[in-house]
Amino acid sequence: MQLKKIENKYLLKSLFSPLDFCAEYKSKSKFNPFVVLVFNKDIVENFIKDKEYKKIHGFQAWSLSDKMSIVLSPIGSAASATLMEEVFACGGEKVLILGMAGSISSKLLPGDIVICDRALKDEGVSKSYSNEKDIFSFPDFNFTSSFKEILKENNLTFHIASTWTTDTPYRETQEEVDSYSKHGILTVEMEVSAIFSLSKFRDKKAAAIFVISDIVSGKNRKFAFHYKKVSFNLLKILNIIYGRIYK
Repeated sequence: MQLKKIENKYLLKSLFSPLDFCAEYKSKSKFNPFVVLVFNKDIVENFIKDKEYKKIHGFQAWSLSDKMSIVLSPIGSAASATLMEEVFACGGEKVLILGMAGSISSKLLPGDIVICDRALKDEGVSKSYSNEKDIFSFPDFNFTSSFKEILKENNLTFHIASTWTTDTPYRETQEEVDSYSKHGILTVEMEVSAIFSLSKFRDKKAAAIFVISDIVSGKNRKFAFHYKKVSFNLLKILNIIYGRIYK
């Protein structure tokens, strides 16, 4: 008998939930409704060093008063989505994904800021939370628009573009870059489509802002993770959002 994969997994009931897990192991953990998901430890440490905060039990996460939490995430869709399941179960309602992304377009250079309007699902998580026939996952429109206004008010130049989320950065191909960039997909990263899919499934809100940290295609391919402008803009965005919340 030939084995067949179960289809439409997102419609099936789970054996247990993140609420079950958190009730047993992380009952003391509490996130503020607004959560910022960051992937760079240095950025987090630089951000919180001059602020009042409380460490959130059981997580690499910190609560700033009663309005904002920041959480350090591992890299990759499976790890970040599992983390966000627990964050949502522990009180999170809205997540801003603030990370780095590669440019697959000549329009974007290291240090440029991008607000994501949709994510191509090329990872293994989304099929557990959404229909596999839908190739894109989307952020919450109003939540995303609020960050556009915040960046505009602070005179930060940014692009609005779609992203390609993949589990395998060392298997990105020129054929994919050529095809996707023709359809307005300008960045590539490893988490966003999964978290968008998860957020919609759990009836939460998500948005994503990137700072370009490497050039993936073309003659000028380069790694720019160490560029000062990259870390400077990530930290600047964090502080602008923090300042806006605490007005």
